Parts: sequence; structure tokens; C-alpha cells
Amino acid sequence: MIVILEVLAWIVLFVLAYLCGSIPFGLVIGKLFYHVDVRDHGSGNVGTTNVMRVLGKRAGAAVLICDMLKGYIPAIVALGLAMLVWAMSQTGRPWCDPQAAFQLHGLWHWLAGITSVLLYFYWRHARG
Repeated sequence: MIVILEVLAWIVLFVLAYLCGSIPFGLVIGKLFYHVDVRDHGSGNVGTTNVMRVLGKRAGAAVLICDMLKGYIPAIVALGLAMLVWAMSQTGRPWCDPQAAFQLHGLWHWLAGITSVLLYFYWRHARG
């Protein structure tokens, strides 16, 4: 039962990382605070450079920070989940190798980050 919950937790983490990476913060900040669609101005990109060019340095800095956080947050959540799995291996499942569980958390960081990056490229090229 615990293994099923672990797998379900990782699947939920990947879905949340995917959804977190799909948020176009340049578009969100432009429409929410400035009532401007940045895709219609400048280069047409929703990235930091175009937002900074169209809306100014403050908006560009906000987009940069939000874009960095959407890759950082899933990685930190993956670390927490890996530590939880490791703690469960210490208490609830003694047959699980704690060293192997501890070493796997780096893999989950990479997978959560790669999921965010792949979604960014999908979102960027989906407009076509």
C-alpha cells in the first residue's frame, strides 16, 4: 500500500510541475497589472526580455523571478517528497535501502525541472 502511495505522490508531483511550468508569467503580469497583451508588442514573446522592453524593468524583474520560481518550487517539493520517502524507509519499511532512497532524490529534482522546461518549450511553440 505504501508503494502505491509513493508512486501516486510522484505522479501528482510531475503533474503539478507540468502545470507550474505552463504558467506564462509574462502574459499574466502584463494582463493582470498593466492590461497589456505582451504578445502583441515587441518581439511577441512572453519572456522577460520582451516584458522588460514593453512594460519596464519592474515588470521584467517580476517575470524573471516568477519564471525562476516555477522551476525552483517543483524541485524543492521533490526534495521534500524524497526526504519523506527516505524517512518512511527508516521507520516503516526497514527492507528499503535508505542510501538508495536518499540518492534518488537528485533524480527527482532533475525530472521535475525538466518537466517545467519541456512545458515551457511546448507552450512557446504551440502558438505556432
